[in-house]
Amino acid sequence: MTLARAAGLDAVETQWLMIGATPCLLARRYDREVAPDGSLLRIHQEDFCQALGVPPERKYQTEGGPSLADCFNLLRQWSTAPVVDIRSFLDGVIFAALTGNADAHAKNFSFLYRGASHRMAPLYDQVCTLVWPELSATLSMKIGAANSLPEVSPEHFRQLAAKAGLGWPIVRERLAELTAGLEKLLDSDTLDLAPHAVRLSEQARQVVSSRTARMQRLIG
Repeated sequence: MTLARAAGLDAVETQWLMIGATPCLLARRYDREVAPDGSLLRIHQEDFCQALGVPPERKYQTEGGPSLADCFNLLRQWSTAPVVDIRSFLDGVIFAALTGNADAHAKNFSFLYRGASHRMAPLYDQVCTLVWPELSATLSMKIGAANSLPEVSPEHFRQLAAKAGLGWPIVRERLAELTAGLEKLLDSDTLDLAPHAVRLSEQARQVVSSRTARMQRLIG
């Protein structure tokens, strides 16, 4: 999550803490606002499965759940700022692919409702699932014809652009920019990420480093 923020994505702020002997991940609530009188106001959230009428047990595309094209079409039809939110969603898809997250399913993307505004929520629940070899590398939502993380290439993003009605030059540009940006962040010896000096685990760093280096070669 902190790596996503460092790469310029709109992601929830998180902090790693030790409370006594218990390791904890603290996430700043993005679905609450402070009213003028100091009380907390709840902002209604609806994830993409809910917005598409898909039950949670079918959140994976292989089980009949939404595809990335479905999600892009949903943003195009329902967001009150579709151009901005489609860009944010695209960034989230690219970031998940580059950082080894196979579990970026439709319940991990949401809308926030403020009056008549329907806008995409910040990115949340971004996890490097490839750190755990026992977890499946099958993509929750296929990228083009790619079924699993190891096979994802620029060609699959070109296929996604065609299926989702996106301009390939824009998709290619964001893929190149985020790949280069992550490589630059990983170039630090310590990779201390503001604001809480979070340090990637060596396993996660190796996964992200190998995936960005491979994508950079394929883009080149």
